[in-house]
Amino acid sequence: MNIDETLVSQNTERLRVIYETKIKEFRKKIEVLHDKFHKRAQDRIFKTRYETAFGFFLSEYVFKLPVCTLESSIDKVLLNVRRLCEAFITVKYINQQNAFEKMVAYCERDRWEYLEGCSARTEADEKLFPELKDMPDMNQPNREELAKLKQKYEKKPAKMPSMKEMAQAVGLEDEYNYFYKFTSKLLHFCPFSLNGDSPFEAPVHKIIFLMRIERYLEKIKEELDIVYQKTKLTN
Repeated sequence: MNIDETLVSQNTERLRVIYETKIKEFRKKIEVLHDKFHKRAQDRIFKTRYETAFGFFLSEYVFKLPVCTLESSIDKVLLNVRRLCEAFITVKYINQQNAFEKMVAYCERDRWEYLEGCSARTEADEKLFPELKDMPDMNQPNREELAKLKQKYEKKPAKMPSMKEMAQAVGLEDEYNYFYKFTSKLLHFCPFSLNGDSPFEAPVHKIIFLMRIERYLEKIKEELDIVYQKTKLTN
């Protein structure tokens, strides 16, 4: 190992200790916020119910994501940081637009499309695996739930703006242009997959991604703090 490699190794280990510790700290802080949102929900303040629900579910989603360390696979790290990138853009957008009530329609739109996928499962499975043809139909509850959604809405509920649109609206277009597009090429199969992979398993690359995880957690926590303050307006 030459001098440059030794310095890289030493700095990587130093940063690993710093950022793995910070990641744990911010995950814990967000978990504490989740408990606070849960208590707010028990207060049953009607006027801020959408803010409370949004904060509760977003914080729960974030702190339940798998913990990543330098030993984690690069796929696990990239998926984690990509999800946090999306969560950060979303919470910042919903916060700035005060679009908490609209999230109900956004969620039910996604649920509708998820249930459509579930409903198509039986036919798809049987085409791919003919031996499943006589198996009991496990998707009836999904079809019943989808039917209820269709009764509730004349057409599909409104769709949440795209990640690009939300990023542009809140001044995070640079973040979208870099990290969102960058990880899209790494996490999904595309022509780039055939000849464009880079050696991101190297610790020096993982450290940069861990630093980004820590920063996204910090920013999400800041946005959730704002959401929580909004739940207290009528208390």
